[in-house]
Amino acid sequence: RFVLACENAHAIDARIAQVTKASLADGTSDDRRTALRYELADIHYTLRDYERAAKVHVDMLRGAETAGTALVPNHYYNAACCLARAGAGEAALDELQRAAKLMRGGRVDPSQMLERKLFERDPDLASVRDSDRFRDIDLRTALGAGLGYQLLARARVTLSADAGLGYVNENLESG
Repeated sequence: RFVLACENAHAIDARIAQVTKASLADGTSDDRRTALRYELADIHYTLRDYERAAKVHVDMLRGAETAGTALVPNHYYNAACCLARAGAGEAALDELQRAAKLMRGGRVDPSQMLERKLFERDPDLASVRDSDRFRDIDLRTALGAGLGYQLLARARVTLSADAGLGYVNENLESG
C-alpha cells in the first residue's frame, strides 16, 4: 500500500493527484479507470477519510456498472465498509446486498467469494450489523466439479490440469 509506505504528506497528496488525473484522462480504459478509482478510494480509507473513500467507491462502482466493467464482490464490500464508517448505513447495506447478489449469481470465481466471518466480524460494519437488513443478507452458495491430470512433466516444462468437487452454502440468518 502506497500510503502505509509513505509518511510524507506531500507525497501522499501527489499520489492522490496523480491517480485522480490518470483516472479522468481521455483514453483510459474502463478497466484501468476502475482500478485507479479503487486505489484512490483505498488511499482515502487508509487516511481515515471515510466520506471521501465512500464517495470514490460508489462513483467507481456506478461507473464500472454503466461501462460493463467486471466487478468482484470485494469492490462492493469495501464500498459498504467505507459507507458504514461514514455513517451511511442504508447505503452500506445496499452495497452489501449487491455483493451478495453478485456471489449468488454463479459467475464469480470461487477465489473471489467473501467469507461469512468478514460480514460478522469486520469492525467497519459494526454500525450496520444489528439491522434487520444486515441479518437478512444471504452470502453465498457455490457448486463446483472437475478433474486433475498431469499432462506433461519435463525438466523445464510442467503442464497440469486440476479440478475437484465442492459445495459451499453460507448465509447470515436472523436469530
